[in-house]
Amino acid sequence: MKKRPRLKIKGETYMLARRIADLTGESITVAVTVSLRERLDRLLKRDAMLKAMREISAETAELLKGPPIDHAEILYDEDGLPK
Repeated sequence: MKKRPRLKIKGETYMLARRIADLTGESITVAVTVSLRERLDRLLKRDAMLKAMREISAETAELLKGPPIDHAEILYDEDGLPK
């Protein structure tokens, strides 16, 4: 029979795992597993969101090439009143 690796937790980590296990009625192993899965999921979603934001930023940067637009010239007349 192959030995499974063990994870030794102690101190604050154990207390947090024990508290989650007590609140959920799960074993410490299940509580730690669920917590790790949830954290990994959040990190992967964050990375995907950052990637999407970088892509949008790159696309937007392409649209902004050229001379700056004077919005006041478009929106207001020579007396400063809305057109």
